[in-house]
Amino acid sequence: MALLRSICVVWDNFEIMQRVLEPGIGMTDKLWSVTTAKAWKGALMPEGGLKQSMYHREVPLTLRTIQQSPGLNYGGSYAHIARHFIAVAFTKLFPELEEILGKPTGAGSGWHLVDGFPKLPNIDRIPIGKAEHITLDLILENEGSTDGTHRVIENIFNDQFKWDLASLKEALILVYGDQKSYSNVLSVLQELGDEVEGYDRLDQILPIPGLFHFKMALIDGIKGANWGNEKDPKMNRSALSAHAQILNRKKVPATASPFTHTERLVLDSAYSRIGGFLWQSFEGKVDDYHQLKNRQIILNHMKTWTMETFNEYVGVVFNACFTKAVQRPAPDVLEREKKRAKDDTRLTDGTEHKTNHLRFLSGALTYHALTQGIKLGDIGMIKWSIDRSIPFFAARNKHNYANVSLWLKRLTDTTTADTVLQRAILANSLINIRGKADSFIEADRVNELLNLYLRNIITIRRNGSFDVEHQLRLQTLLATFHGELRARLEAELGERTNSRHTTPSLHLDLGHLAHICYITSLNPNGHAARQMPWIAPDLITEGMNRLANGALARFNDRVTQRQGNFSNFAATTDDGPDDEAVEQDPVAAYEARTIMSNLSAHEECGGLIEPLEAGPSVIAAAA
Repeated sequence: MALLRSICVVWDNFEIMQRVLEPGIGMTDKLWSVTTAKAWKGALMPEGGLKQSMYHREVPLTLRTIQQSPGLNYGGSYAHIARHFIAVAFTKLFPELEEILGKPTGAGSGWHLVDGFPKLPNIDRIPIGKAEHITLDLILENEGSTDGTHRVIENIFNDQFKWDLASLKEALILVYGDQKSYSNVLSVLQELGDEVEGYDRLDQILPIPGLFHFKMALIDGIKGANWGNEKDPKMNRSALSAHAQILNRKKVPATASPFTHTERLVLDSAYSRIGGFLWQSFEGKVDDYHQLKNRQIILNHMKTWTMETFNEYVGVVFNACFTKAVQRPAPDVLEREKKRAKDDTRLTDGTEHKTNHLRFLSGALTYHALTQGIKLGDIGMIKWSIDRSIPFFAARNKHNYANVSLWLKRLTDTTTADTVLQRAILANSLINIRGKADSFIEADRVNELLNLYLRNIITIRRNGSFDVEHQLRLQTLLATFHGELRARLEAELGERTNSRHTTPSLHLDLGHLAHICYITSLNPNGHAARQMPWIAPDLITEGMNRLANGALARFNDRVTQRQGNFSNFAATTDDGPDDEAVEQDPVAAYEARTIMSNLSAHEECGGLIEPLEAGPSVIAAAA
């Protein structure tokens, strides 16, 4: 029972169609909808496991907590994360920097380990060690509904774990899953809120959204926010959609694109835009800016670089892209955008191009921090990324993942959870599969890999003599054993099976795209004067305005209550006011509220919090 007190569980739905090859009487295709699950011993657990007394359900999430989040400020770790992002972009554009800057001399591989290369901050990295996870027995239930989720909970904890009610009465078990699994568990807990006994209310279960699906939603939202108007592609064509065509990314449509293709397009576009700002910094190094089209000219200049020179150019691009001065829109820029939206004028000085690049890079930086935080097991960097994603999802009307980001923020950065529980929630969102410093992956992704294994096995053995149910049950229990057996055999034989395709080097394509960004958007003598009717939204400002106008209050109403109708949590459709209900000048009103809040916090904290700067429109709104 001591082990059960510190155990964590993840589950997900698995569906596969059993096709009938030779039709006959009573023989039809059948859809199998089952649930797979994994369990592991939790990390950073206190002695005796987590307790329900560490979770304070009644504590709400306040707007001030979100406003003062480290991820929404431009100090602390922000500069280190942004400089690392820029440095990675440079190396993607010019792999030759490996030879120019030198290779590491100590243990480890990867020339990014060279002394002086911009490093990611070590905010709060969890201990390194391989995590042993086990696969639970197949559950012949569909967890896609609240009723099915309830049966899944009973199967895991009653039938498989043999839950002892007396000894686990005060325990708290972390349960991970995708957005639908998490919201269904919340609905089950709400339905049982009027039960008398704690076990009948399932107080022992705390649902946590998985970071893999959170990451997928974030990259899809970045693409959607910067794709432009698909209905009018000639007049409202965005840079991202143009980059997809230039790079021949045919598998990235406007909607419902595969995750890996979307991720690659967004990151490649970000690297190219950073390259455009790098090209801009080379203007004084050549006689004619047209010479920058020749990649060899830039490379010849880089051959004289030292690590100090490399970092100087990283700083130049950082000042052009990521400082507070360029990321926070000035009041005159906001007024111009409003004028453009009102009378459809064509602003032709190139400012809109740069604004679009800056807003896109802001989202790409958030994704970069999230992926690196997951890979390195830095729960502090993950919290930083969650902070930045809150207004992003709220502005995009992604109601489900807006609730997910707020739920994660509430559990990991407020007094809703004690400090021990906060760290345990994020630490156990990750599983270290190889026991190395950079081999952490998301817990829900581990379960998705199990589902992929099962799908491949059933597809390969579709003509076998065993039925699908028998194969699913057998292969679910043997998946871990087969994986370990294969690894040992490969180690003995000196060969390794690797099904991954080698990713080709795209530095020439990225360099070409960087030059296009520079010549069409950042060079005043180039083609930056072309018409630009589409402007990327300011997601941070718009998202904070929605939260202030009722979205955060509605979230608190849902999650702080223990009884009542909670079954529609996953199907929320109203997460923001109608356009007519928004204030006349929501941006100025939001900034005025932010300034007043920060000024109060500045006074309460003895001047430790830096108040936000106020522009003319903000001062007028505050007055």
